Amino acid sequence: MKLTWFGGTTMRLHIGGAMLVVDADGAPAQIDHTELLSGADRAFALDEDLPAVDPAQFQPRRPAALIEAGDGPPEVRVYRLAAAAVLVEVAGEPPLIIATGAVPHIGRWGRDAVFVVAGGELEATAASVLEQVGP
Repeated sequence: MKLTWFGGTTMRLHIGGAMLVVDADGAPAQIDHTELLSGADRAFALDEDLPAVDPAQFQPRRPAALIEAGDGPPEVRVYRLAAAAVLVEVAGEPPLIIATGAVPHIGRWGRDAVFVVAGGELEATAASVLEQVGP
């Protein structure tokens, strides 16, 4: 997993063999929008309508056995975890949570997740993350 931050909530994610761009429209003026999106497999906004998942019941997918694995990379899924949190999940990688506000109660899987705190209320959001999953 590789994350490149461009400012604000704009970032590029290399995860599970795919490249995702988050909040491209919110990129700072000096960032070339076309170049930012170049080569991206998917672009999404943190406030976009995404499929919802119950964070207390969610279970990350396990990687497929070599005999069952297809030719391409595993599917990258993006879910709405809460009003101010998005989950990026791909089999074989730790779940990635991008939080811009309070994080809900998360199941045990949250201990293995990677958290990115972004947006305006960084201190309050970070405190919410620490309260839910600990250091």
